[in-house]
Amino acid sequence: MNLLLRDMGRFFLAVLVLVAIWVSCYWAGFRINLTPSVPVGVYRLHSLEMPLKHGDIVWFCPPDTPLFRKARDEWGDIPHGDCPGGYMHMFKPVAALPRDTVEVTRDGVLVNGMLIPNSQPMSQTAKGPQLSPAWGRFQVPSGAVWLVSSYHPHSLDSRYFGPIAQRQIEADRGIGSACLDQEILSGWFIWLKSRYSNGDTVRKTYRERSYRMNKEELVQEVAKKTKQSQKQTAEILDTLVETISKTVAKGKKITLVGFGTFEPRKRAARTGRNPQTGKELKIAAKTVPAFAAGKKFKDAVEKKK
Repeated sequence: MNLLLRDMGRFFLAVLVLVAIWVSCYWAGFRINLTPSVPVGVYRLHSLEMPLKHGDIVWFCPPDTPLFRKARDEWGDIPHGDCPGGYMHMFKPVAALPRDTVEVTRDGVLVNGMLIPNSQPMSQTAKGPQLSPAWGRFQVPSGAVWLVSSYHPHSLDSRYFGPIAQRQIEADRGIGSACLDQEILSGWFIWLKSRYSNGDTVRKTYRERSYRMNKEELVQEVAKKTKQSQKQTAEILDTLVETISKTVAKGKKITLVGFGTFEPRKRAARTGRNPQTGKELKIAAKTVPAFAAGKKFKDAVEKKK
């Protein structure tokens, strides 16, 4: 009897220790992902001190819409949780940011003309219910993002519910007063990599994809490296572009040694053909802006291949 009580005591002590460890990890920002939208594993929340970037993994509360209510109550795709409306938090990668162009086609989702692998919309969920993809071409509005996963073909993401407000990406208020309103996740220990990601980690798969860097992202990158404010950096960039444009428009050449040369080039008049009718047409002579890459720039690009 004493031996039994001793064993039970050890068991309950072990359970209490495990619970204490888990609670401590949760408060430290660790989260377990068991969904197929991103590789299964343990992730850690980080306060978002910089704007979201393509490929950031976010932990967010689904909006209380008819689609998500069906996914929770009828399809069983979203468990009940502590988010407003009774939903569990979801893990998704950021595919598109404000002012990006998104196209939802039968071949997949294109962001600024680049196709996201394994993003073909499905006509029904893995459990059978019908889905209505958000077909069309869109520009992501300010304060919103598109969340699209290429890790599982049946991921319930922006292919079906469109953009989501960034205010839905919320911090867990129990993590600490230093948390900001938005949270991103980084993989801390991933024990199962999705077969749809070709073995790449979450951030590597998205960040190394050939997304086009827009002006906002360029400003952020330069500001970070020069330790200037984004406002100052944007003003400098605007002045640089304006100066180059006006100089070349005057017929002058600008050479940045190692980087390249901006110059005007004359195109002679020529005969073309209307692509719709096939008829010949006269194309007038004109002057166009041109850029020739310098050796240092070419070598840098060649080394990255």
